[in-house]
Amino acid sequence: MTHEIFVGTGPEAPLTMRIGLQDISLGIRAVQPPEFDPVSFRHRNHVLLRVRAISANFRDKALIVDAAYRATQSSGPPWAHFGSEFAAEVMAVGRDVDSLAVGVLVMPDAAFPSASEEWLSPGIVTNGASAGWLVLPAGKLMPVPTWMSDVDAAGYSLSAQTATAMVRQGRVTADSRVLVLSGRSSTSLGILCALQDSGAEVYVASSRPWTAEEIHSLGPSGRESVYLDVDELPTFTRHFDVVFDPFIDMHVTRAIATIRPWGRYVTCGFIEQHPLFQEGTVHAPNFHEVISQVITGNVSIVGNCIGTTEDLREAIAVGPGSLVPVDSVFTPDRVVDFLERTFNERSKLGKVILRFSS
Repeated sequence: MTHEIFVGTGPEAPLTMRIGLQDISLGIRAVQPPEFDPVSFRHRNHVLLRVRAISANFRDKALIVDAAYRATQSSGPPWAHFGSEFAAEVMAVGRDVDSLAVGVLVMPDAAFPSASEEWLSPGIVTNGASAGWLVLPAGKLMPVPTWMSDVDAAGYSLSAQTATAMVRQGRVTADSRVLVLSGRSSTSLGILCALQDSGAEVYVASSRPWTAEEIHSLGPSGRESVYLDVDELPTFTRHFDVVFDPFIDMHVTRAIATIRPWGRYVTCGFIEQHPLFQEGTVHAPNFHEVISQVITGNVSIVGNCIGTTEDLREAIAVGPGSLVPVDSVFTPDRVVDFLERTFNERSKLGKVILRFSS
C-alpha cells in the first residue's frame, strides 16, 4: 500500500510540529495511483512513478511553512504535498518514452537554466514527492546507478548537481586554496565530494565541532580537509582562492575578507527563505563593506542555481565517492520525527530520508 503525506488542517492532519514561528499540521493516508493513459497526448512522454523515498531541503522547508501558514489563513489549499528530492520506481511509461522502462529506479534531474529537452521546463522536477505517486516527464528523470540504493538516491541529485556546478564555476585547480562554509550542510558535503580529485587544499568551516567519527564518514574528501570554527575566519584574511558558501546571508561579509585578489566567491542561496523562519544564525550583510572588499580585491561573486544534466552525470560518474552520508531513515508514521531531524536538530550530518517502501 502506498501512502501520501501532506500539510493540512483539521482532523485529517492530526500530527503536529513547529518550524520557526509556524505550527505545522500533517496527515498520512493511503492513496491509489493516479489515472495514467500511456497513449494519450497528455501522457505519451511521461512516466507513472511510485515513490520509494524522499528527503527535504531548505527550499522544501520554505514551501512547507508557507503551505501551513496559508492553510490556517484560508488563503491556500486545505492540504499540500511537499518534497523535491526523491527516488521512485517506474510503474508505466508513455508510448513515446524510450529512455526508461517499467521497473527502473529514477531520481530527479533538475537541470537549470536549460532542461535536457527543449520542450521541458528547466529546474525543480516536482514540489510534491510526498504524494506517493507521481506522473512526470521522462526527460526530467535520471536512472539511478546500480551501486546506489533508493535511500541514497532520495537525497542525492539536487546536492550533487548543485555542488558539481559550483565547483565548475569556481574554476578550482590543483593550486587552489579553497574554503567551504556551512560544512555540515548537504550542499557543502556535496562540494567536498566534488573536490576530492581536484588536488586543491581544502578548508571546511562550521559553527559546530566535528568528531573523528564524523570526519571519517565523509570519506577521502573529508579526511584530507582542514577543519575550522567559523569564528576563526577573521584570522584568514586574503587567504583563499575560492570560497563556496551555500548561505550568502550567513557569511558573506566575513567570507569576502578571506578571499585573495582575483579570487571567487560562489554561492547558491539563502538560509532565511521565509519570513516565518527563525534561524538566529544570520549576520545581516553590510552592503558597503562587502562591495568595497569586492572592488579593492578584484573578487568575483558567482551565483549558482542548481546545475546542468552533465553536472549530474559527472557526479554519478565519480561512483560511491560522490555520496554524502545518510544521517537517518524514517518511515511515514514517523513523519514528524523526519521533519524534526531534517529542520530542527542541528546535530544531524548528511541527508535525512523518509522511506515509503522498498
